[in-house]
Amino acid sequence: MGITYTRDDEKPVANQRVVTAEATFDGDYTAGGEPLEPADVGLGQIESVTVQTNVTTSGFVPSHDGGTLALYDNETGAEAAAAEADGDTVTLEVRGRS
Repeated sequence: MGITYTRDDEKPVANQRVVTAEATFDGDYTAGGEPLEPADVGLGQIESVTVQTNVTTSGFVPSHDGGTLALYDNETGAEAAAAEADGDTVTLEVRGRS
């Protein structure tokens, strides 16, 4: 797996649950991005994801689109290679339901 998700916080908001989680990329990062599944953050269904990290420590821009989390070079727009993404972290706010 190219990402390990660590839940930092969870709170109820109306009829949803909001989970703050840290995504840590590793050397197995896959081109096209890594999936974010509801179970990865302790939810039954994901309704929205907000990427709270603008740029990683290596200078990559994180993007969440269609269920995947990917990293892109801030200057060239090229996707990060597995070795380049290794160790980078991104903070996410995930809204969903149990």
